Amino acid sequence: MAEPAAEQGGTTPRVIATEDRGVVQIMLRNPEKLNALTTKMWVNLRREFQSLTKRRDIRCVVVMGAGTDAFAAGADISEFEALRNTRDQVEQYRDDRCLETRTQ
Repeated sequence: MAEPAAEQGGTTPRVIATEDRGVVQIMLRNPEKLNALTTKMWVNLRREFQSLTKRRDIRCVVVMGAGTDAFAAGADISEFEALRNTRDQVEQYRDDRCLETRTQ
């Protein structure tokens, strides 16, 4: 599994993956915003899934949201103004969030 990365200068990773006997749990940790996914969280989530596609021993992946109010509200729209002002930014924003699926 990929090493968790801190969120925008913070010390606490917002995407945490743990594994136990072939079952991976991925926790989205942004409960103050109903686990809305920041750009850094999308990148880290993508990295986790890319890492897991190489593992034949993984039987199941469970994605959970921290807290009790929501699984995930979707994208953190507070970043939109800064990250989606131009066509190029919109395309980059979309590409950063899309997972490539390949059959090997």
